[in-house]
Amino acid sequence: MLAEQLGATCSTEVDPSVTHVISIDAGTEKSRWAVKGKKFLVEPRWLEAANFLWQRQTEEMFPVVVKEVKEIMRCKMQN
Repeated sequence: MLAEQLGATCSTEVDPSVTHVISIDAGTEKSRWAVKGKKFLVEPRWLEAANFLWQRQTEEMFPVVVKEVKEIMRCKMQN
């Protein structure tokens, strides 16, 4: 797993030791847990960028956007 190769300890379960949740959907239970617990919720591109650039990236540059907003943006871009 890329995150582990970059030095992270990964888990499929959430607990207070979790600092980041990586997701493409802000509506999942774990994504909502991250937001509620003020944890970082980032897209997988955050890991890819860190790997490519060989340094940790600013989490705020890789937010997980709510799906409905993505769909609206996609429709507007096609018009």
